[in-house]
Amino acid sequence: MSSADELVAVAGAVAAGALAYTACSSGTWAACACAAAATAASWSLLALAVELRTFAPFEPAARRRHGLGRTRWSASDMSIGVDVIVIGSGMAGLSCASTLSAAGQRVLVLERHEVVGGGAHTYAVDGKSGWKFDSGLHYTIPQAAALLALAAGRARSPVAVERMGERMAEGNVYDRIVLAGSGDAELRIATDKQVLAELKRRFPTRAAELDRFMAVCAGLLWRFPLWCLSALLPSRFRRLALGSPLFAHWRAWASRTAEAALRDLLPGDDEDSRRLRGYLSGLWIDGGCPPSRMSFFLLAATTVGFPHEGGAYPTGGSEAMALALVEAIEARGGAVRVRAHVSRVLVDGGVARGVQLADGSRVYAPIVVSATGYRMTAERLLAKDDARLAGLDARALVTAQSDGFVMCNIALRGGARELGIGCSNLWLQPCASETGGSIERGIAEYLAAPLGVDATQVPLMLTFPSVKDHGWHVDHPEHTMCQTLALAPWTWFERHRVPGADAPPRHAPPSVPRAEPAEYEALKAKWAERCVRMLSAHYPRTNGRVEFVNVSTPLTIENYLPSGAGSAIGLDVTPARFVDLDEIGRLDMRTRVSGLWLTGQDVLMCGQPLAQLSGIITAVRICGPLRTAGLAWRVLLQQLGLLG
Repeated sequence: MSSADELVAVAGAVAAGALAYTACSSGTWAACACAAAATAASWSLLALAVELRTFAPFEPAARRRHGLGRTRWSASDMSIGVDVIVIGSGMAGLSCASTLSAAGQRVLVLERHEVVGGGAHTYAVDGKSGWKFDSGLHYTIPQAAALLALAAGRARSPVAVERMGERMAEGNVYDRIVLAGSGDAELRIATDKQVLAELKRRFPTRAAELDRFMAVCAGLLWRFPLWCLSALLPSRFRRLALGSPLFAHWRAWASRTAEAALRDLLPGDDEDSRRLRGYLSGLWIDGGCPPSRMSFFLLAATTVGFPHEGGAYPTGGSEAMALALVEAIEARGGAVRVRAHVSRVLVDGGVARGVQLADGSRVYAPIVVSATGYRMTAERLLAKDDARLAGLDARALVTAQSDGFVMCNIALRGGARELGIGCSNLWLQPCASETGGSIERGIAEYLAAPLGVDATQVPLMLTFPSVKDHGWHVDHPEHTMCQTLALAPWTWFERHRVPGADAPPRHAPPSVPRAEPAEYEALKAKWAERCVRMLSAHYPRTNGRVEFVNVSTPLTIENYLPSGAGSAIGLDVTPARFVDLDEIGRLDMRTRVSGLWLTGQDVLMCGQPLAQLSGIITAVRICGPLRTAGLAWRVLLQQLGLLG
């Protein structure tokens, strides 16, 4: 990219920043900010004219067509003329594709599996359709609806995203933390202010330190949207922005691990100090990384940021969001195909030309977007010389792949009220006297011997998809689902993988061959027994009501999200990813191969809302400043009710 092009891109980022702000805000001030950014561009009126000429309003069908999101790839699809090919149909890939479709591009999305959605697809086990489980989205934030509306090119979200929570004395409680073995009452989370007040009540001598902790977290959290929006900039301008004094606080604290920062802010090795740090670390599983490795920023986001926004969940489950975007793409002339295994991105003369599928067929387009992850793109989708040309080198990354999870899908007979289950997540953290009441030691002992520690000392999340989806009980009043999640490194299960057995993928993971299968099934049975025991201990009315238990492991994740490590959230959320300017530069959305782009968790952050945002930002950068200004104008008109 030339210097002149970069300056134009920076100018376009002004409008794009206002666009993103408007998408996640409400009211006149947000609309005015968007209008001001668009007007500031000299091409503003031209952009508006182009947008109005090409924009096709999208109105979701009252009833989605049967088979939506399940159209298989066929040889006849090679004749489809497209402007953009997106590889991967997770929320990042679909958000990118839908945003581009709304901007007038004809997009083809290729998904290697049988269903779309990636970490946002849901599934039944062995055909038992009375129970459906989430693959990756276990809860989100209310702003996910605004991001979905923006990607779909609508004024309102095509899917309702309802707030979670059950009414308790503390308010609308959606998360509860239990320090197992401490004897403490559970910590209930409704809002950030309520949590702070409760911790001060329990630890009155630490009030000043808690205030400092909150202040440090607040300094990280208001900078985080700016950190995300900096991804709109060309790499060298982003580097300048993130190296500026504005981000000094970010660099000082996001560069530390959560464990180290907590010890700085809340020092001491007495029982109170250990318990207080335990509560503040209580949601660490949501980040997919233990506090000893996790950037302190992510702990701030889960401990303070999430309670400030509140937990939420899409009506119809996570797949409803993915299918809404598929519908939007197809309504605007695009196509989404499953069982479309892309084996290579075609590069010629340093320019992306299209893709080749595993069956040998080729599809050509001037723009290719990989939503499959950095390492997958660099090591599997590009020839070595092409990866070098693109500037993609997985060996140069400081950041390793994240861990996976052992997830138990537990089908229960009976309604949630009958079973004593409310609309909140339960987080169990190890705090036994044998480890001195230290959550740090408890996590370390679990990771060293996961089946060797007592079942009560397994760090565990318990969540209930059928309760979070407010419409589920209407059609399935006697079917309740529970899912438990425990962090699980790849090395625990690696020996059971049969190389090549899951490629090309055509069947659900239970059909995938495993090495030493009897041992593998016995291992899963031990996990199932432990997780059901914890469910019964905390929800005693579920005892004797279990219909079946299905266990997935990092091997299952690898089948759907291949990374070589069974990673659940892509690249790990360790400090270098957020503050190392060289690492951030390596993870830029735009590669050095013209027309080849990256999107997804790896180039922004983990979590479904951030995956959505990464797809939108990638699309905005592909569109360029003129179309971005047009998008900003369109969002303004939609906010004012002048455009559907």
